[in-house]
Amino acid sequence: MYGCMDALIFFSSYLYFNYGFSIGKINAFQSYMFGFLMNFAGLGAVASEVIGIFGTAAGIAEIYLYEPKINIEGGADVAQDSLADGSIRLSDIKFTYPTKQQITVIKEASITVEKNKTVALVGSSGCGKSTIIQLVERFYDPQGGKVEYGIQDLKDLEPRSYKENVAIVQQEPILFSGTIKENIVYGLKGEPSQEDVEFACQQANVHTFVSDKSIFPLGYDTVVGERGIKLSGGQKQRIAIARALIRKPKVLLLDEATSALDAESEHQVQQALDQILENPKLTQTVIIIAHRLSTVKDADEIICLKQGLIAERGTHDELISENGVYAALVKRQLATFVDENEGDEEKVNEETKLL
Repeated sequence: MYGCMDALIFFSSYLYFNYGFSIGKINAFQSYMFGFLMNFAGLGAVASEVIGIFGTAAGIAEIYLYEPKINIEGGADVAQDSLADGSIRLSDIKFTYPTKQQITVIKEASITVEKNKTVALVGSSGCGKSTIIQLVERFYDPQGGKVEYGIQDLKDLEPRSYKENVAIVQQEPILFSGTIKENIVYGLKGEPSQEDVEFACQQANVHTFVSDKSIFPLGYDTVVGERGIKLSGGQKQRIAIARALIRKPKVLLLDEATSALDAESEHQVQQALDQILENPKLTQTVIIIAHRLSTVKDADEIICLKQGLIAERGTHDELISENGVYAALVKRQLATFVDENEGDEEKVNEETKLL
C-alpha cells in the first residue's frame, strides 16, 4: 500500500512538470486514491477476521458431527441388573492410546477386584496404573480383552447408570466457586440431608476443620473461591473425598490422592483414607494408586506393574518375602525417606515400621 502511495506521488510530480496538471487536480486524485487504498487495507483486516470465523465454525461443526466410539446411551441399567454385583474384572487387556498407536500401554493384563475388596496398583511412572483406572471409568475401551462390572461387559451397560456407581478421587481435585456443601453435593440427584453430608465429611476427615468456627465461621456455607483458592491442598483433597463418599459408590477409585500434597496435608488425607478402608459401613470395591507404599500395604492384593505387564501380585508380606520388584520399590522409598528425614529418628522408625 505504501509502495503504491510512493509511486503515485512520483507519477503526480511527473504529470505536473511535463503536462501542466494543476496542483488541485493532483491533490483531488491523490485524496481519492489514498481513500481507495485505505479501504483495501481495512478489507484485508476484515478478511482475516472472516477467515478466523470460518475456522472456528468448522471446529464447532466438527464437535457436533463427531460420533463417539463409546456409546453414551443404551444398554442394561445397572440398578436393575443383578449380575452387576460391584466387582471389577479386567481380562487379557491390551490397550494403546488413540494418539499413540505405536505404544502398547497395557499388554494382556488380567486383574480381578472382588466386591468390597481393596486392590492397590503400584509401579514406576508410565507403567499403566492410571490407564487401568481410565479403563474402569470407561473413558476408553480396550483394543483387546474386556472390562467387566460383575460379569457384565461395560460395553453392555448403560453408561450413565454405571458411572453413578463409580466415584474417583484424583491427584488434583477440582472445586468450584461455591460453598463447601455445594462442592460436596455437586451433581447429586436430589438434595441430600445435612446428616448425610456430615457423615460423609466425618469419614473424609472434613468435619473437623469445617466445624472450627475460628477458621470457618460459616461452616459448610463457607465459599471456597475459584478452584478452591481459599483452602489448603489437604482441605481441598479431603472435600474431594467427601464428594466421592456421599454418592455411596460401589466402586471407589483413588488415583494418587496424596501425591501432590506436603507432608502434613498428606498425613491428614491419609488418615481419611485409612478411616474409609477400615469402616465396615463403607463397604465398597476400592482400587488404589499410590506413590507412598505405606498407603497400600493393608490392601487385600497389591499388583506391581512394569511396562504394561503385571510383574508381581500378592499381599504386602508375600511380596516383601519374594524380594522382587515390589521389595525393591519399598527399599528405594524407605532409603529416600530416611535421607529426607535425617535426624528425626522417631519419624524414620514409624515409617520403617509401616513398610
